[in-house]
Amino acid sequence: MQRIYQGAVAAKRLRPDAAQAALVQRLDALAVRLPAYDGELRVYRKQRNEIEEERRTALRGLEKETEAFTAAELRFEEELKSLRRPRKPKGLYIHGGVGTGKTALMDMFYDNTPLEAKRRVHLHDFFLDVHQRIHAWKQRPLPVDEEDEVAVDESEGAPPPRVFHPALAAEDQRPDSPAQRILRRQRRPESDGIAAVARELAAAHTLLAFDEFVVTDVVDALIMRQLFEAMLRAGMVVVATSNTNPEDLYKGGLNYPYFAPFLDVLRRHTATFDMQSDCDYRLLSAGAQARYLTPITSETREAADEAFAALADGAAVAARDLKVAFGRTLRVKHASGRRVCRFDFEELCGDREPVMGAPDFQALCAEFDAIVVDNTPVLGEKDHNLARRFVMLIDQMYDHDVALVLSAAAPPRKLFARVAGWEDASGDAAPEDDGALLSVKEMRTVNLRLALTLILSRPQPLTLILLVSVTSKAAKRAVSRIMEMTGGA
Repeated sequence: MQRIYQGAVAAKRLRPDAAQAALVQRLDALAVRLPAYDGELRVYRKQRNEIEEERRTALRGLEKETEAFTAAELRFEEELKSLRRPRKPKGLYIHGGVGTGKTALMDMFYDNTPLEAKRRVHLHDFFLDVHQRIHAWKQRPLPVDEEDEVAVDESEGAPPPRVFHPALAAEDQRPDSPAQRILRRQRRPESDGIAAVARELAAAHTLLAFDEFVVTDVVDALIMRQLFEAMLRAGMVVVATSNTNPEDLYKGGLNYPYFAPFLDVLRRHTATFDMQSDCDYRLLSAGAQARYLTPITSETREAADEAFAALADGAAVAARDLKVAFGRTLRVKHASGRRVCRFDFEELCGDREPVMGAPDFQALCAEFDAIVVDNTPVLGEKDHNLARRFVMLIDQMYDHDVALVLSAAAPPRKLFARVAGWEDASGDAAPEDDGALLSVKEMRTVNLRLALTLILSRPQPLTLILLVSVTSKAAKRAVSRIMEMTGGA
């Protein structure tokens, strides 16, 4: 990796940077270690699975709570303890200002790590996948002949509880019957699903690379400790980039004390690397043809029409429905095949139903090569929900390499200046604050009880999104990315 980085610097695709060079050295060492570790981990898991399978077979033929059963249990426990667990290399949590090269260097590391069991994903997309997996797990009945961990745990203590169901025959009402085991599986708490999904993910991916590690969703925050601890203890290595120091993740968020233990998990399994660079290299190279149209006038509207027509390249434009997570559909009023779609800002980021979120933006970015966004306003001091959705949309488009054409009322920085606290209503500059602009208690405009009622009354299970204000760092990142994507000034 160091040779590739030095070649990029020599070719002037990158500028010499001490922080980047130090990070390349750390990532290169990890890239060299991972293939051997992956092989050791596969051998360890194979041996452990063989012992576990032999254990299940042997114990199935023995009566529980007998000397023979206890002796067999102890023998298999000793065999499991005798296995040599491979020494796992620490991952990396890379944080620093926008445009300092974090994502570019992580991509260089990811592309040049000779490993099949790896995955690079945006944190939004990762949690969409996790919640869908948990939902699917809760729908699956437990196979009657499977002795899983919960069934074994139940056998070690009190008899399993009986779940009454009027449709069951008398013999199926017994606590130890197969039908009762299936019912208990269906009624297990979600924490069991989190553990099961964590095992699935760890088995599939030795390396998990996250871009833009930022936590804003209360549901994600509440399950992070259990999910990540299970994945990391199972052998997964995590590399992540973020604009946020790990100690500041989700700071001031709803139910923060439940999230805080995740930081201990992160410290144990990753080393922290601070890029320590104030230069935004993306802005230095933003010389592409401008696709940022401001202010909103008849001329810029005409320019947006021309851009949309050019991107459509003569293909028919029509409305279409797009499948979204959890069986939902998203109506796209203006779409040209899979090339380009067009929305008004209010449709994408506004508060009118149907309100869009990460699943909708993910579906759009997976389907289209370009998105035209019309009539982007200057966000006011109370437009925190609109700003949060806008940042989420830009992150998704940037991560999926989707082209952006944006018509807006002002230059990029001005769009976020008030909502991010960079200037007050009079237009005067305000002191910069890299933390959350408002705590949940200070959000007088948000009726949380009404919001929760609306979310819980939906017929489809949706990811619950925390209603929090956009942070100054997230807004800075969005401005930088908009300028890079559009050439906007």
